[in-house]
Amino acid sequence: MVRTRITEWNPEDAVAWEAGGNAIARRNLFWLIVNVHVAFSVWYLWSVMVLFMPQSVYGFSTGDKLLIDATASLVGALARIPYALAVNWFGGRNWTTFSSVVLLIPTCGAIVLLAHPGWPLWPYLVCAALTGLGGGNYSASLAKADGLYPQRLKGFALGLTGDGQPRVGRYPGGRIGGAGHRWA
Repeated sequence: MVRTRITEWNPEDAVAWEAGGNAIARRNLFWLIVNVHVAFSVWYLWSVMVLFMPQSVYGFSTGDKLLIDATASLVGALARIPYALAVNWFGGRNWTTFSSVVLLIPTCGAIVLLAHPGWPLWPYLVCAALTGLGGGNYSASLAKADGLYPQRLKGFALGLTGDGQPRVGRYPGGRIGGAGHRWA
């Protein structure tokens, strides 16, 4: 299968949509959901990990742990703009692949750091800054879903990329299984 770069994309063109555009959008949406899930998980890695790092073992105060988490959040907020622009420069598929593979670096770094308690704070801050790239990836990826589908289907695509799960029922705050339930 020969892959070519898409030079023109108009999801509102009904003829092109039925001639294969819908299959391209569906495939891209699938990989976009995978990318969003991985990026968000890596971005919030330190938010969870600092909870399981006792001061007696790692030597970090509560302030140090908050600094680690804040570093990842700050870098994620700052990285969203260049990440969003990079899609236009490198192409959606290329950038999504590259930006996802780059997240292996902070993930492996976190494994190494957590296996060696007693190290100073700065390697943890560097690793947290690299996990912040997941935040830039996450927020930029959410915007990509908007351009994949025609106006009449954008809500569906955006709903799936929001958390990877379609909403069932009328409860606005979470997922509820709809099997066997009647909704008023």
